[in-house]
Amino acid sequence: MSYSEETIRQALRDWTKANTKIANSSFNDQTMLIEEQLISSIEVLELIMLIEELSGKTIHATELKLGSLQNIDSIYSNFFC
Repeated sequence: MSYSEETIRQALRDWTKANTKIANSSFNDQTMLIEEQLISSIEVLELIMLIEELSGKTIHATELKLGSLQNIDSIYSNFFC
């Protein structure tokens, strides 16, 4: 199944808000998830599983690039474009 860009971004936003202690007023698609320590290593794995679900593709650790999970913008551009 193919999702629109807005649907994907909203799913990533919803997941981030549900799995972090980020204040809604300070969160946007450029918020640094790992650098600002908003998600733990376990949550990174959960995020990858969500990306796999939304994209319909398996993500192998060897395919991950530095910065590909940096924020919602980088996630979208690395896994959905």
